Amino acid sequence: GSLCVKAERDELDALLDDSRFSPAPYLARGGWVVLDLQTVPPSKVDWAEVRELIETSYSLIAPKKLSAQISR
Repeated sequence: GSLCVKAERDELDALLDDSRFSPAPYLARGGWVVLDLQTVPPSKVDWAEVRELIETSYSLIAPKKLSAQISR
């Protein structure tokens, strides 16, 4: 039903202005947000957006060597 990801600082305000996103409990100070996937029907979820959020989050927290392996 939901997905917790780390967001880039410059994108954080824009994400939180979207009603689908909320600050992650206990992790918001570190730039983490929760995406509520239940706000739209499964057929309407923008999976490309979800993929981008996951890849960005991974690149922010993974070791640089592993993060560099993501094709962006």
